[in-house]
Amino acid sequence: MPYQQTPTGRGQMTMHVRITGNTSAVADRIREEVLATDKDMPAFEVQTVAAEVDASIIQDGLIARLAGFFGILALLLVSIGLYGLVANILRKGPVRSVSAWRSVRSPRM
Repeated sequence: MPYQQTPTGRGQMTMHVRITGNTSAVADRIREEVLATDKDMPAFEVQTVAAEVDASIIQDGLIARLAGFFGILALLLVSIGLYGLVANILRKGPVRSVSAWRSVRSPRM
């Protein structure tokens, strides 16, 4: 299938090459060979598989960092709220009216 008819919609072609050693020196050689095959075929964005994988998971890493940040923020807000609640209860002290406790705790007849 010609590269202009690929289902990407933009006429793109991807070539994967397995090499060992210096990738930048081999990338220039591969670019020269592609241009020798077809002068009109653009050869750009030569990158390693590791760089391509890193680029594909960067959004997942960002979402994970944001979720962690908001989780820590929620934990901080909850702890501040609980501290305020306990401090408010302890500041008021015990209930002074014993009859109020008895009326609440005693069974009704």
